[in-house]
Amino acid sequence: MKLGKAPGPDGLSAKYYKTLKDWLIHPLADVCNKILRGEKAPETWKDAYITLIPKLDHDRSDVKNYRPISLLNVDYKIFANILANRLKKVLTEYIYKDQTGFLLGRHMIDNNGNLIDILERLEAKRNCKALLMFIDAEKAFDNISWLFMERNLERIEFGQEFLNSIKAIYSEQKAKIIVNNVVSEEIRIEKGTRQGCLLSALLFISVLEVLLNMLRKEEEVKGIVVGSKQYKLKAFPDDLVLTLQDPETSAIKALEMIQEFGQVAGFKLNKSKTKVLGGKLDNDERRIFIEKTGLTFSKKVKYLGVNLTVKNLYKDNYVKVGDEIKRELEIWTNLKLTLMGQILVIKMNVLPKVLFLFQTLLIIDNIKCFKEWQKELSKFIWQGKSPRIKYKLLTDVRERGGFPCQI
Repeated sequence: MKLGKAPGPDGLSAKYYKTLKDWLIHPLADVCNKILRGEKAPETWKDAYITLIPKLDHDRSDVKNYRPISLLNVDYKIFANILANRLKKVLTEYIYKDQTGFLLGRHMIDNNGNLIDILERLEAKRNCKALLMFIDAEKAFDNISWLFMERNLERIEFGQEFLNSIKAIYSEQKAKIIVNNVVSEEIRIEKGTRQGCLLSALLFISVLEVLLNMLRKEEEVKGIVVGSKQYKLKAFPDDLVLTLQDPETSAIKALEMIQEFGQVAGFKLNKSKTKVLGGKLDNDERRIFIEKTGLTFSKKVKYLGVNLTVKNLYKDNYVKVGDEIKRELEIWTNLKLTLMGQILVIKMNVLPKVLFLFQTLLIIDNIKCFKEWQKELSKFIWQGKSPRIKYKLLTDVRERGGFPCQI
């Protein structure tokens, strides 16, 4: 378990457990084994502090635009991580590859790459009646039914010991909310999985797989065909995208299935935030689609950190990142930093933006774009003055006196 994480209500950090592991490991193992055999979990494992993290680019005056993160006691997290590691091995085989979250060998960049390929193919094909539907679930992690989750685990046959553990954890939960360093009164929680716990994420995707299997098997929900393969959906936890042909029929059926699933599993569709991209539908077809589904079309959609669009992929991503780099460096320019400090700012605040972009999108051969980025970095390092060290030497390996940092 990583050090430096916020502790739970008992205030005991991961460092405390690592430092005293020789004294704590056997009592903790005894507690874990008792829970596996069906005994109750400790009362302190039911407690949590909830801190609210604002969503980026959303109105902070609306409470719906905050993500609740549960601060849990470390002894609980140790047990939950043990269960999560066991669950991962099974879910890797159980969950189909178009769901990419939290499983070994699966990455969210695969989702974006696949969707970009589909968008480019749709744009190249004439009169292609197809679209991408970006499903938004209302507080997806917080609304999942515990009963449905338990029944699903029983169906998959995880074993009685594992079921005992889940029932012990998800039979009763309590929490207090921290707002402006003030702790609220205790509230009881009777549904949902805790954000901030790896086990919770795995339990969520195991529940979501039930819905995804229904959509995969439903013939009225038609996926986009490329060659001999049909692409119907992509999912990364609660970020679900449906890639549909015959939009009107497929979309209406898919929405009906999602609503029916939500009634028993607690998965609530948020139509106001569900977006549609692409389509090549004429005005009448779009109007009918909007009337029947209640959804709206968008020119671009931000999905897993990338602005997906039919035509302006370069402008909406590379140019946008370039603008972000410029704004980021302007913030730091007024601070009196050493040369090493400036290099560290670039490595910690600028390079992650660029590396994520390169991992997710094809690297566009645009020398002008990269030169402009490098010019901004040089301007920041030398405070707008002429460089005192040649660029080639500055980016050389550390053993030869450089500070390797280049785009």
